Amino acid sequence: MRDAIIMTICEVERSGRYDAYVDGRYIVTSSQPFLDGAWALIKQGYDPTRRLVMRREDRAHYDMTGPLGVAAGLTVKSDRWGKPKFVGRTGEESKAAASRVRRKRIQAGKPIPAPKNASRDEMSPARLEAT
Repeated sequence: MRDAIIMTICEVERSGRYDAYVDGRYIVTSSQPFLDGAWALIKQGYDPTRRLVMRREDRAHYDMTGPLGVAAGLTVKSDRWGKPKFVGRTGEESKAAASRVRRKRIQAGKPIPAPKNASRDEMSPARLEAT
């Protein structure tokens, strides 16, 4: 298996939105960080055949995993009964957006603090091989 991309997420002030980080670097803030983070990584030139692994900052196990290119091509929409469904992404319809303060820090080149344990070294390669 190729080297997996480890995405670490942390909830933003109990808002249902999450900051996503890869290798300690801020990627996106979103209510669907796995999908929007994958979209952002593809736009940054990551190989779509690599595996994306998402985990929360305070947990050792991972929550979701899948091919980066597949995840980037999906979004979540509610059907007419309000049930969430994965659907194909039709363009830049992402709900991902950093807060005004985060955008200003990014534009100014100031670092966005990463979660304490956002290091990809914390995920055991043996555990990733099992997927």
